Amino acid sequence: MNNRSLFLCTLFIFSYFISSACTAVCVNTKHGVYAAKGYDWDSGEGYLLTNRSGITKSSFIYNLQWTSKYGSVTFNQYGKEMPIGGMNEAGLVVEALWLDGTKYSPDAQKGYVNELEWVQYQLDNSCSVSEVIASLNEVAIKPIAGELHYFIADTNGKSAVVDYVDGIATVSYVESGKQALTNNQYKAYAGKSKVDRKCKSSLCRYTTACNRITNIADSKDDNISDQLFDMLSDVKINNYTKWNIVYDITARKILFRSSNAMMIKELDLNDFDFTTSADVLALNVDYKTAGTVSDAFQKYSCEKNYELISHTLKAMQVPVDPQMVNLHQMPVCDDKTIMVEK
Repeated sequence: MNNRSLFLCTLFIFSYFISSACTAVCVNTKHGVYAAKGYDWDSGEGYLLTNRSGITKSSFIYNLQWTSKYGSVTFNQYGKEMPIGGMNEAGLVVEALWLDGTKYSPDAQKGYVNELEWVQYQLDNSCSVSEVIASLNEVAIKPIAGELHYFIADTNGKSAVVDYVDGIATVSYVESGKQALTNNQYKAYAGKSKVDRKCKSSLCRYTTACNRITNIADSKDDNISDQLFDMLSDVKINNYTKWNIVYDITARKILFRSSNAMMIKELDLNDFDFTTSADVLALNVDYKTAGTVSDAFQKYSCEKNYELISHTLKAMQVPVDPQMVNLHQMPVCDDKTIMVEK
């Protein structure tokens, strides 16, 4: 089996687990527009990464090329360019969640990306929910194996869910900035609810999230982030919830905590240089100091990316050489400088 085939096999395994029980919301409040995400999986390692504007990129397998228009900060477990979610400097938030039975659109005018590259592609190229929706017929997803749907929100208080059903991109669009998503097709929730705090099914978490964001939208208090973290605690799945993320979209701030570092950290996208010549910066998601962490980001290296990918592949027990992935994600790398596992 060649390296690419082995990589596809690996992605099949991780895609089966990724975001298998996540929860995402958007809420428009008197204090601004917010989004939040609870990320559930077996493993919680990863980095927050900065992504620059003006960088020419290509999809890993399908060779679609583009040049990034916007910088962003993303949450990454599978190396650079395949994030699980993030926010760009225009205030667009994109998050991926698992959806069994997903069948992606077969045709595209421009080309194809895989199911995680889609997140980065949209953060690179779109500044609003409307622009993401407009791109659906231009750039399609050819999955490696994952079955994902997507939650998007922007600074105007608009949000949308993109479900791929029978090869058609189905968009559920909300202008009020009050929307929630778990792990069913969005339209399947219509007219349904199940209130049970002990229940952690998709419908139960969806009901809990909807009830909470309705209260948050009407809240007169200014501690919106705290209320969203409380909501994420209510939908938490013990031993599987690894990250809680709150996006203050209006202020371009990201707050987060992890199961290994429960103190809340905060960063401001306005503190970062996203220009073409800037360094790619990273922060371990398990950083253990509370408060503002923008200055704690450090230069991201080929070695760190390689180590992250190597750890992921080793955890999946698939004997794949991670150099192939690393060299695509970080073309500046010299394969002679990449650390070799002992």
